[in-house]
Amino acid sequence: MKNKTHKWRNPNGKRDLILVATLEAIGTGGIDCVTHRHVAEIAGVAVGSVGYHFDTREGLIREAFRYYVKGVTETVLSVAGDFERPTRKTVTEALLTISERDVDRPEFLRAEYEMLVYAGRDPELARDISEWHETLEGRLAGALEVLGVDRPMQAARMIRDLLRGIEIERLVRPQGAKTRLRGQIDMALNGLQLREPA
Repeated sequence: MKNKTHKWRNPNGKRDLILVATLEAIGTGGIDCVTHRHVAEIAGVAVGSVGYHFDTREGLIREAFRYYVKGVTETVLSVAGDFERPTRKTVTEALLTISERDVDRPEFLRAEYEMLVYAGRDPELARDISEWHETLEGRLAGALEVLGVDRPMQAARMIRDLLRGIEIERLVRPQGAKTRLRGQIDMALNGLQLREPA
């Protein structure tokens, strides 16, 4: 599996630093713990800096989630070559790279699930998440089509849902998650009866 850097986790500038700190706060204590003061403590900045960049708590939370979506989309795009010249191995490795993006920082994975619930009340954020899903699904469906899968878009959505389910399980049972994920991706791909390109 490729070792991908996570640019979004290494922020440039105070605004991005505040957004990463907000995600960390959400992932460790939930959305209710987000205050300008708490985020400033995590980020190591003055409270006034948080207020300067984000007038309201809601704006801070929304922008932190949008920042996260942008980072995850960058991860999907970073493995796009594996989807453009697909083999069973490259598709599996790309999916593992996407799923493993935050394995070393589970608070970000927890923040992602808080984000999904929050998006149910925030149409603008829901659109951003939908675009991220469409990016993954479109690239994956294209690869599956090359590999001879019937109904590649449905198959891509099924695999996306599988990844989501395993990510949730990892929060409760982290031991052996990567091995389970690889096995379940293999099982899903077996069921799709892939044909390697000639």
